[in-house]
Amino acid sequence: MAPAEKHTPFFNLIDALKTGRCPVCARISLRLNQFFDTLLYQNVNNRGFRADLRANGGFCAHHAHDLAGWKDGLAVAIMHLEFLEAASRNGGVPKRPDASRTRGRSTVSGGTGGSKAPACPACRIVDSEADTTLDLILQYGEDDEFLASFRESVGLCLPHYALLLEKNRRPAAGIVARQKEFLDALIQQTRDFIDSENVTAKVRPELSREQRLVWKRLIAHYYGDRDAIPL
Repeated sequence: MAPAEKHTPFFNLIDALKTGRCPVCARISLRLNQFFDTLLYQNVNNRGFRADLRANGGFCAHHAHDLAGWKDGLAVAIMHLEFLEAASRNGGVPKRPDASRTRGRSTVSGGTGGSKAPACPACRIVDSEADTTLDLILQYGEDDEFLASFRESVGLCLPHYALLLEKNRRPAAGIVARQKEFLDALIQQTRDFIDSENVTAKVRPELSREQRLVWKRLIAHYYGDRDAIPL
């Protein structure tokens, strides 16, 4: 099989592998930042976007709080005044994104189950970017340049690795090997940290400051980034 051609998406993936994070989480984080930046500075008054947002009752609660974190109060007020007014007309009950359509994973899992796309526009970004990045990883899984970067990375967080396996139960051997190697090391580091905190032990491991922060790394690896995982 001829090697896949390498274009901008491939090199974006290589850059994501160098962030010290799950590359899928890193790509999603970048895309969400781009989405909110464009929304607040270009699309607040975009009729098409506003119509879509209105039809779905706004953002999911998770991404609404992310939006508030950008501290553009005027943009938030402009987008949400009509939602408040609609809730008032409806006896104080808001129209909110259908929970069954929010973070529905219809794209990530291939859309085979007939499930609807997420209602929240930011959730759609999460699903779409996860789908695209996982496809790239499978496409270049046996590429030497990709594998060299993957071996030096933290690999995929466990939720995104599970999604990768939903797409392909037998990804490239190099991917599987790195995932196992990193997880085994993380388990041992976690055991060492727990042992170092055991005040009743006669001998306790002496750990560096970095080693003592394993609990942060295990959260990132076990759960993935807060904004990046479909519910």
